Amino acid sequence: MRAQLLSFHTNNYTFSARARKLIQRCVNVFNLA
Repeated sequence: MRAQLLSFHTNNYTFSARARKLIQRCVNVFNLA
């Protein structure tokens, strides 16, 4: 149970980091436009 929760937490963290990177890229493009 605990290991499952930990893997879920790490997946959630990597997803949010990826999303943040994507958002940052969109913001950069918007600023350049």
